Amino acid sequence: MAGADSSWIVIVTSVLQFLIALYPLITSGSRIAVPHALELLLHAYSIPSSSIADITMLDQSHHHQAPIGIFKPYIARQAQTLRLKEKVWSLSGDSFDIRTAEKRPIFKVKGEMFSLSGRKHFMETNGTRLFTIRKQLIAWHETFYAEDPSGNQIFEVRSKFSIGAPKSLCTFISATGQPVSLLMKGELSKKGGNIVDETTGQPVATIKRQLFNKGELFGQQTYDVSIVPNVDMAVIAAMCICLDEMQNDKQ
Repeated sequence: MAGADSSWIVIVTSVLQFLIALYPLITSGSRIAVPHALELLLHAYSIPSSSIADITMLDQSHHHQAPIGIFKPYIARQAQTLRLKEKVWSLSGDSFDIRTAEKRPIFKVKGEMFSLSGRKHFMETNGTRLFTIRKQLIAWHETFYAEDPSGNQIFEVRSKFSIGAPKSLCTFISATGQPVSLLMKGELSKKGGNIVDETTGQPVATIKRQLFNKGELFGQQTYDVSIVPNVDMAVIAAMCICLDEMQNDKQ
């Protein structure tokens, strides 16, 4: 009986230690307190310290330490959600309005109707062109690429062979000079998809299609794209548009 009472004392003490360590997180919003609080709880139950490192890594998995992207002004400083809404009645072809969750315009995409490669000009709100998305006409796997205003290719999105959910890969050289490969898995016409850093496996963005809105009746696609901090919003939005085109080509 004494042994049972002792066990309960250990459990209650551990929970109290955990809550005390968690208090700074609640009051300050700091993420650092989470691993420390878990460390106290794990030590109370003699769990190996290697588990603490795993939990710490999970806690930081949704925040890239080094920026990933091409356009520094558009690298998200905090978690950001963009809404991409296709313009159904656009005379220029596939065009999109892109806004933040606060409905603030951030990008616009204007398609060219009479273009073999399906040119889409990705622009800032003031009309300055960041790049043009084009479809590669001859390719083993369906491929789209982006050219800057000088005609230089800056990134590529190509489909990958897969069994089950479709996969696509976006590759480019980041502003830091490092090669980047972003892997997208999922089907936009259904539940959407996830984008991860292929090298580290860290989440980069999630894409969800808004199926229940009046625009769907007229073939208007709307996507909500959630992007983690330190990731280029322009590249992720462009990647979503390329994936939308791949999906349309299969229909």
